[in-house]
Amino acid sequence: LQVSFDGELRSEGDRTDPVFHLHLSDIDVEPLLEEVQGVADQLGYRRQWIKDQLWRQLGIQDTQPFVCERDVVWRGTKRTVEFVFGNVRDTHLPDDEFAPQQAGNLRIVFDYPFDDGDHGPIDDLQRVKRLGGAGRTEPTRL
Repeated sequence: LQVSFDGELRSEGDRTDPVFHLHLSDIDVEPLLEEVQGVADQLGYRRQWIKDQLWRQLGIQDTQPFVCERDVVWRGTKRTVEFVFGNVRDTHLPDDEFAPQQAGNLRIVFDYPFDDGDHGPIDDLQRVKRLGGAGRTEPTRL
């Protein structure tokens, strides 16, 4: 995935419960956000613009409104990766959307790089922990 996405897939934690992070090393978000300030400086426009830029950087041609797919070759095997861009902490993103649509697929959920109100990364982490505590074992990365 590193070569395919021009980033780094990093893991931390122990082998039984690893945590993965996809670090997109060539995307500097701040100058990009400055471009949309002004007339289109509304939260919805920013989210859509960031999603469009991220999908372009990842080479995702499928532009469905919610779940987008891309085939990749990983460890010599063709796999389908499902991509979701949404607010991890928000229950408007249902728990079922953290699982791949088809068995054998991998789902990657990208959280917004900014949040509204007084919410922050800790709110996202609490939801992820709640999902893990509910016994969710699907091949999903956040």
